Amino acid sequence: MKILFDHQIFAFQNYGGISRYFAEIINLLNDYQDVSLSCPVLFSNNEYIKSNGAIRAHSFFKNSDFKGKGTLIQNIDAAFTSLSILKNDHDIFHPTYYHPYHVRINKKPMVLTCLDLIHEIYIQNDINALKMKRKVLERATKIIAISKHTKNDLMKFYNIPDWKIEVIYLASSFQVMNKLNETSRNESQNYFLYVGKRNLYKNFIPFTEAITQLLHKHRDLFLFCAGGGKFDNEELELFKSLKIENQVRYYPGTDESLHNLYSNAIAFVYPSLYEGFGIPLLEAMSCGCPVLASNTSSLPEVGGDAVLYFDPLKKDSIYYAAELILNDSYLRNDLKSKGFERVREFTWEKTALETHALYKNIL
Repeated sequence: MKILFDHQIFAFQNYGGISRYFAEIINLLNDYQDVSLSCPVLFSNNEYIKSNGAIRAHSFFKNSDFKGKGTLIQNIDAAFTSLSILKNDHDIFHPTYYHPYHVRINKKPMVLTCLDLIHEIYIQNDINALKMKRKVLERATKIIAISKHTKNDLMKFYNIPDWKIEVIYLASSFQVMNKLNETSRNESQNYFLYVGKRNLYKNFIPFTEAITQLLHKHRDLFLFCAGGGKFDNEELELFKSLKIENQVRYYPGTDESLHNLYSNAIAFVYPSLYEGFGIPLLEAMSCGCPVLASNTSSLPEVGGDAVLYFDPLKKDSIYYAAELILNDSYLRNDLKSKGFERVREFTWEKTALETHALYKNIL
């Protein structure tokens, strides 16, 4: 069984859940005896493929930024991948994103992973992106949805039949720590943790406004933000206007720093309005970090009973959840314990196994 992946996500994403997902399953599938796997990526600065024996790529001006750099990598890699497709020496093609460059030249069955419907719900004016996505969804032999919620959205927005979509969950790449001792947290670092991008549906500004009163009440309490880029001027002005500028801090989102930040936080807070899955939930649980999250989209499906939920559209709901977990050490330990159990239900080995089974069913 010859599986051909492509370059797309590794060409434009240095960090992030999508490229981590593909790097993990490619690495695991490469060890299957009945699988011959290829992922022709010529240039990439993606961090997750460094230790991936199945993907061999050269870095591309990693320490330099210039106009058109991303487009140049994409174009070079697209040409390189197209040559592999044209050889027609594969049984199944599995692109890593939604560009339809391959639709006319790939003659074999195609599996497409759909991670969310953010564009359909929140960025509807990006007509070109929606057209490209529709084209590859229509071409796909089978579609992998990363949650039941994503599957339902696919059926709703694109009228795709149930039989064409298979739900295969993602996982966390963080090792489960299994430490329940509340005193293991560094009490000098008294903070809530926010991880990832902060724009649009991520709901960061309403969340920050919601906990401002709590930050005012406890001047030794902080909000740490990891990844997603440094604060922009609008965010800095917001913190200043709310008089919390000295209580909000930014940290790079590397795996090493995230491990430490999750492990010592009062709680990880995920106020997003929409997620196709929500890997940070599992990352936090793996590190013994209590989780507060929105009661929307796929988050309850992934978090189960190991999360304290709130209504992300109601600031009072966010505030009371944050105040409750801040003041209740029993609740924090209970969520930690449930988190350790919950995260064990999601493994990359299981994701790879179910993906392998889907491939076999197609052939």
